[in-house]
Amino acid sequence: MTIVIFIYYYVFLGYMNREILKKAGLSGNEIKVYVALLKLGSVTAGEIIKKTELHRAGTYDTLERLMDKGLVSYVIKANRKYFEASSPDNLVEVIEKKEEELQKDKDNIKQIIPELDAMRLLSKQSQEVTLFKGNKGIQSVLEHALCAKTICVLGGYSKEAEGMKYCSKFILPRFHKERIKKKIRMNFVFPKKSITRGKQLKGSPYTRVKVLDQEFASLTGIQIYDKFVSIILWSKDPIAILMKSKEISNSYKHYFNYIWKQARFL
Repeated sequence: MTIVIFIYYYVFLGYMNREILKKAGLSGNEIKVYVALLKLGSVTAGEIIKKTELHRAGTYDTLERLMDKGLVSYVIKANRKYFEASSPDNLVEVIEKKEEELQKDKDNIKQIIPELDAMRLLSKQSQEVTLFKGNKGIQSVLEHALCAKTICVLGGYSKEAEGMKYCSKFILPRFHKERIKKKIRMNFVFPKKSITRGKQLKGSPYTRVKVLDQEFASLTGIQIYDKFVSIILWSKDPIAILMKSKEISNSYKHYFNYIWKQARFL
């Protein structure tokens, strides 16, 4: 009876350990090979294949993945590789790496939430969306923003957009002259690539400029004001999309405020 109970607990604990290793991010084959090496010690690939009954190619692929995760190492004896399991303590590093990747995925999701939310809102109700092309189109979009009290801008243009001479030399200076005359406030958050443009605007009346020490779209400018959001591609052949939607504007405002808190003043 004691032997039966021992076997039962041995099998049960083995099952539980495999489930925990699965949650740590190990595949079924990785668990088989890793557990086999814990039991066998330093052995050749042939002995691992015999123990796990895996195919030769599958065994070598699994060993490569386990070595990438820091769970298996090997030594060469008489021109043959002998594999062995690393300390189980390394499993904690596997979990920590997985946590870092999940955090990175979470941050990336946060970056695209406004765009995804905008798509959702556009599908729920009719919106006003207008496409503008060329310098005259950009001028029309900018002039439209002169009805606002405050304009929040995320992104801008970097050196790649300097070929857009007409906008940078004529349209933008006229726009800023007019909006300063009307005392319209502008809050800018530029990526590192556009820091030169940020320095040009720094010190202008009714203007606050911040820089985010992370890269994001440096050729696209997003302007948020009142019920409107305009997305401008600052290229040699500029394109702009003007959206009228209170819901979309609020969504982008929340996103801008999130980035604004992380950015630093120039």
